[in-house]
Amino acid sequence: MMQIFVEESLLHSDYKIVCCFEDEVVGFIFGNIIKFELSKEEKTQLRRLNFKFIFNQKGKMRKRLRYVYSAIRTKQKVSNLCKDYDSELILFAFDKKHQGKGLGKKCSEIFLSKLQKTL
Repeated sequence: MMQIFVEESLLHSDYKIVCCFEDEVVGFIFGNIIKFELSKEEKTQLRRLNFKFIFNQKGKMRKRLRYVYSAIRTKQKVSNLCKDYDSELILFAFDKKHQGKGLGKKCSEIFLSKLQKTL
């Protein structure tokens, strides 16, 4: 389930930062610098991800459908409340083993710097 969530977040992002430490990916930031619409190909890819999530996993169908419903409702609320946003941070994730080393702070500073340059 997490892999599909990350793939969907990546699909909705126009700016990505991947942080590596000693040749290992330890974190990443996905965000939007510019508001954009998904292309036809990206929408098809998103439908495939959703289909894969709902039908290709073990576990209870009801739980997965509740998750999809919740995700759709959340996106609707955000788009209704934030119609005039300039940018957004979609996903910020770092491995617990590497927290407290300043890597996330550095990546967030890079992201914020990029935002300031585009405004």
